[in-house]
Amino acid sequence: MRTALIALLLAPSVLLGAEATPSAAVKVGTGIESKDVTGEAAELKVAPDTNVYLWTKVSGLPADAKVKLAFEKADRKAWEREKTLAGSPYRTWVYRTFRAGDSGEWTAKVLGPDGAELGAVKFQVEIQK
Repeated sequence: MRTALIALLLAPSVLLGAEATPSAAVKVGTGIESKDVTGEAAELKVAPDTNVYLWTKVSGLPADAKVKLAFEKADRKAWEREKTLAGSPYRTWVYRTFRAGDSGEWTAKVLGPDGAELGAVKFQVEIQK
């Protein structure tokens, strides 16, 4: 009984000392307000020359870690930007201007310092005339 009680008391300190697995929540939308995405949707119908934002909240990486935020179309990288994290968790975002001819299925990805995918979201873009 006493051993079980000691184990329960020590468990939180063991859990708190464990490193978190790096991950990223990923959203896409048409704007940013108060450090969060606005106009979030899986299907975006936008005019030509509209900015589409890739927003992410990255956790489990140390401050000064570098991540890449990328837009892909048809499994080919169309645009990528490197960002340096200031802590964990850390929210950041980038945007890409979508032009005529950019309609189709896209993926927004966040890649860790080692190139591993931390998070991704698929979305559809329809450029309206």
